[in-house]
Amino acid sequence: MKTKFPFWVSNLIISFCAAVILGAALAAFSAGQFFPGWLAFGILLWICSFLLLSVWRAFGSAKALAALMITAFTIRLVMAVLVSAGLPIWGYDNPVNNAGFLYSDAYDRDQAAFKLASSDISLFTVFSSPDKTDQYGGMLFLSSAVYRTLSPDADRPLLISLLSAFIITLGIGFFWAAVQKRWPLRIALIASWLLVLFPDSVFLGSSQMREPFLIGFACIALWAILDWQQKPLRSALVSIATLALSCVFSLPASGIFIAVLAAIVVIEWSLAQKSSLRRGLGFGLLVLVSLAALTAGGMWLKSTLYYDSYTTSQQSGMIQAALLIYGDKIMIPFTSLYGLTQPVLAAAITDTAAPIWKTIAILQSLSWYCALPFLLFGLFSAFKANSKESKWLLVLINLVFLFWVFVSSARAGGDQWDNPRYRYILLPFMSLLIAWSFDHFQKTHSPWFWRWVAVIAEFFLLSMKWYLNRYMDFGTKFSIFFTMEIVGILAVIILGGGLVWDAVIRHVKKPQVNNG
Repeated sequence: MKTKFPFWVSNLIISFCAAVILGAALAAFSAGQFFPGWLAFGILLWICSFLLLSVWRAFGSAKALAALMITAFTIRLVMAVLVSAGLPIWGYDNPVNNAGFLYSDAYDRDQAAFKLASSDISLFTVFSSPDKTDQYGGMLFLSSAVYRTLSPDADRPLLISLLSAFIITLGIGFFWAAVQKRWPLRIALIASWLLVLFPDSVFLGSSQMREPFLIGFACIALWAILDWQQKPLRSALVSIATLALSCVFSLPASGIFIAVLAAIVVIEWSLAQKSSLRRGLGFGLLVLVSLAALTAGGMWLKSTLYYDSYTTSQQSGMIQAALLIYGDKIMIPFTSLYGLTQPVLAAAITDTAAPIWKTIAILQSLSWYCALPFLLFGLFSAFKANSKESKWLLVLINLVFLFWVFVSSARAGGDQWDNPRYRYILLPFMSLLIAWSFDHFQKTHSPWFWRWVAVIAEFFLLSMKWYLNRYMDFGTKFSIFFTMEIVGILAVIILGGGLVWDAVIRHVKKPQVNNG
């Protein structure tokens, strides 16, 4: 007679085996002695693998979800090892690249974390006396705690990369389940695969940055809040816990999460009310939540808005040329709009950077430019969605993401690293919007999608020509202003022409009334 182990026992056995194998591989690519490293990675991997397996079983042990989570976790660990081992060889000769870090912020914080872990100072001082490498303290505290308990003998940044890969993979499991609460499995699968494979999701999820933790928390909080009517206690406890954790990693990010979750509850409660008075009170509360979010966003921007715009202008020849003609008064709006195009695909292609960095830049910019037509098409299409598609929720997420993209662009200007990082804190929402937009286009075959593709394409081609002129003396030279004017004129022709064409088609198809 066969003995059937409880799921938690089999989870422990499977995760232990995975930890032994993967732990040895990660230890081989890390500093310090092999066996202490193997033990450190093994312990962390055992815990992470056990939790991932448990979440997978909790959500029904679906094969599709297993494929998502295994791919997400594996690809991020592989990327972490490739970056750690490859950048010292193929990157630039500077401390960040030589240490195998993609992000300079992560390098600075890792150095501070290992130094703190090696001292006798309490780790909680990072919250009472914030370090310049982490103004909120959460990431520095976590990194220091890992080093002090698991790796006191050597700085092993891959331990932190492992945690990043774990939390974003965990979030993907919750995200997959959350989307299915309101939309079909097809949309859940598309959105989840986007979250798994989107280049910035992979780069961030294999790094030592705070963004993968915030993305994971956002996924868990979204899953919890969509159950607030059916399971209010669990929804409240999980939401509060994830929001509290997100606060110690980033107050602005936790603020936007709180605003979204509060808006979801208020809208659903209001729509369920039969009394017009209660419904009015609900929507009044929604206005207050929106005003609070706008005020908080404005306060976050105010402190560094001019400085960030100035920094961007000094790094961009394009913006410097604009300032010479129009003056400093256009600096903030111009850098904010410029930030919406970042990372610029034409700049990435024509850049003379090291091959590994050029490849990364092209992947980042290409993915953003491919996402834009779906996001723009979905933004306007969401207002025409039917109630069965959770229209109000789609509109809310679209407006929140649009607001956050503009805030990120204003906050980081045209910075090709900080701007996307801030933007992709809401990557789960972006993935959902793209998935719904793709599904909607498949059903409707709306010509508006192709019109937005044409707008993005003509922007890319004309900006490509400008960069080729600038760096390679290729073809007839046009000023940046003339180029942008042509971009704007063509966009108006494409979109305005689309409106006129649609009006003509409606008129032709309109049934004629016989007055005879």
